[in-house]
Amino acid sequence: MHGTSLSMAESIPLRYAQSAIHLVQRPHDEIAPLLQELALPEQLLLAEPIAGTTTAETFGRLFIGLIKLSQADLQGSSQAADQILGLSTYRLLFAYVINAETLRDAIERASLFYSRFHSTGKGFSLQTSKDSTRWVFHIDDAETNDTIRIEDFCMGSLNWLPGLRGRIAALYTWHRMASWLTGNFIDLQYANIDQRSEGNPADYSGVFKAPLYFQQDDSSLNFHSRYLDLPVIRNEDDLNKMLETFPAELMLTDTLTNSMTSRVTGLLGNNFSIEMPSLDEIAQRLHMTPPTLHRRLRDEGTSYQKIKDSCRRDAAIDLLRETDSTGQKIAEILGFSDASTFYRAFKKWTGMTPQDFRQHDS
Repeated sequence: MHGTSLSMAESIPLRYAQSAIHLVQRPHDEIAPLLQELALPEQLLLAEPIAGTTTAETFGRLFIGLIKLSQADLQGSSQAADQILGLSTYRLLFAYVINAETLRDAIERASLFYSRFHSTGKGFSLQTSKDSTRWVFHIDDAETNDTIRIEDFCMGSLNWLPGLRGRIAALYTWHRMASWLTGNFIDLQYANIDQRSEGNPADYSGVFKAPLYFQQDDSSLNFHSRYLDLPVIRNEDDLNKMLETFPAELMLTDTLTNSMTSRVTGLLGNNFSIEMPSLDEIAQRLHMTPPTLHRRLRDEGTSYQKIKDSCRRDAAIDLLRETDSTGQKIAEILGFSDASTFYRAFKKWTGMTPQDFRQHDS
């Protein structure tokens, strides 16, 4: 993380992958097959910095692969490592958090969960006023040193990483987690770090898409309080998908800032078992009037109804391709009143019935 912009998007600098590889300190002959599987260059094993980029998905798969290698050593087998990843403390934490109603509730749940694992009650705290919220991270290096160990990544505990990199990683991950939970990129007013910057402070300017201040009294994310009332839109299926390539999907929340269409799509999420919000509700979550939202979408060549149809269509296509669910079951998942209504809608979207689509796609 030294001497480079940390802006996270769909393309991830290969030097981040190189840093992760060096971090775990595994034999090169263990890591080489993983690199080959992911079509990543073996030069990543070298000490010299490497140029180029990879996708967020590939980086996420590399990250999880490295964790598996390290935990297989600790637990005795790769199968045990898979079980750790499947029933990890982090999975339990996130499963607890996605059942929250609002972002405020989600953060409070995460803080409570952390406090159960630390006798000192380390975790988060929220300091709120009418227009501003400070999400303070309580990170104490007193019990550690600045050496990053693989145990600090252990999926069976909730340890903060020490030092400057640990603070940036913690704030970055939870900022993107909050954005992922709500489907809305949380626009920060600024972020604080309670340590001195390493190198040029400007190198870190892209991390949070907001000013980042060093040597402050705390490490915190600061944003408008309205975000705390955003509903949590994720479900268990979303969580499983996110954890499959963790942390890649969190990095991709940055794309929610690209357009109003992206923001509205993010707010709708994939949980169609609950009633879709109205245009007025979406406008309120985006802190704008319905006419303004309508105009912004029109300028992008779309409408709220078109976005809703697109979200349902894409979800239906995924379900038809990836599951054996009946049309009736898919209709229920997508919130249609009955199968016939779903069939008519799907044919309007694609020109084919669900059965024809499944046969044509197979």
